[in-house]
Amino acid sequence: MTTTDSMQPSSSSEFGRHLQEMGRRWKLLAAVTVLVGLGVFVFRAAGPEVYQSTAVLQLRLPADVIDDGQTTEFRTESLAELATVPSVVAAAAQTAGVDGSVEEVEGRIDIGVRDTPGFLEVTATAPQAAEATSLAQAMAERLAVVGTVDQSGVTTEVVVDATDASGPVSPRPVQEGLLAAVVALLIAGESVVVIRKLRGRLSPIDTAAELERTLGTATLDVRRGHSAIGNPLPFFASHLADQQVITVLQFGGRATAEPATLVASTAAGLKQQVMLVDLDLFDPVLHDHFGHPRSPGLAEVLAGGQSLRQVARRASDANPAAVVSAGTFRSDLIGVDRVMATHRVISSSASDHAVLSITARSSLFDALVVASRFGDAVVLAVDPSSVKAASIRSVAAAVASVGARLAAIMLYSEKEATTRSDIVVDGATPRLTSNPTTGAEPKNHAA
Repeated sequence: MTTTDSMQPSSSSEFGRHLQEMGRRWKLLAAVTVLVGLGVFVFRAAGPEVYQSTAVLQLRLPADVIDDGQTTEFRTESLAELATVPSVVAAAAQTAGVDGSVEEVEGRIDIGVRDTPGFLEVTATAPQAAEATSLAQAMAERLAVVGTVDQSGVTTEVVVDATDASGPVSPRPVQEGLLAAVVALLIAGESVVVIRKLRGRLSPIDTAAELERTLGTATLDVRRGHSAIGNPLPFFASHLADQQVITVLQFGGRATAEPATLVASTAAGLKQQVMLVDLDLFDPVLHDHFGHPRSPGLAEVLAGGQSLRQVARRASDANPAAVVSAGTFRSDLIGVDRVMATHRVISSSASDHAVLSITARSSLFDALVVASRFGDAVVLAVDPSSVKAASIRSVAAAVASVGARLAAIMLYSEKEATTRSDIVVDGATPRLTSNPTTGAEPKNHAA
């Protein structure tokens, strides 16, 4: 759990993501559903009515025939096949007084074999209820005659006469309209998801706008060539200024303290007293970023040997934020115990803002433990070129699952960060510069 690779999100439900994407397009989906359902309703309501009637026959074997069920079933199926014989169909049509070719009449008759051996159902359809009843009854009676004559000792009789239907079986505009609406909703919903995925492949998508749309979270883009570069002060004032503790979770790619440093420097630009704390447990990077020694730091404070005032160092001559390095690793103070102790220390500080840095050097589990305790304002910092949008959404969901509030997403570029080792305050606007620090150890700064 201590490598960058381990800091990966758990797989989330594909079905859940589909529902989220469909939910964001609910107005479009609702319009499609209503229009398709209403269209099918109107179309089917104007269609011709179809009535249906059914008669039932029973086939009985001679008393001296031992029946194991299979014999009756075989002879019943054989009788059902006689319903397709043209002469039988023509005779039934003539008896019922139904006009039309043999093929047309045969198409309106359906023969079904019941699960109970020996029973046949003869179903007929017609534009009028009386015609459907006559055709079903005529075919049933014709099969009864044929079945009795053609099979030695076998008797076939109509046990349930066909009767007029109380209403048409088709069309059913309400049921069909509702079914069409449901199908349209499913197809349109899946189409929205597929089109959204294809859009990202066929044309570029504004990552910041896409994340704000899908997550509903404010996004600060500090990459070169983007509108937010060099102007994070308004963003901080709108989304983070009222938070005493801000947790910056840098996810994916190379571990860097730059996102947390930018947040701390922005707060310092508002004339606030700011403390920047390294919460990486293994192989921290914040002290290297500023050219500070790793110890003494937070670990020594938690052990009771130092105070925050003693271990805090000024970020640089141009950046007044107080930096607290991680300190020397202690195996007896890890996990939840370390986070709880850190919470007590941070709560007792006199800083206006405490910015907590946890980078990709930590596992996602460690980051979520920190977020669960310092969850009032979590800033998720990612490089879109090295992390897929789906992974960003998964981490955002994981942050929410531990009860933390994702206050903002910061987009940065690792390639640009390699030439920017510090952030200084220039007038009212924090800006990124190449390394301004010297080899000398910075002065201590009260927390």
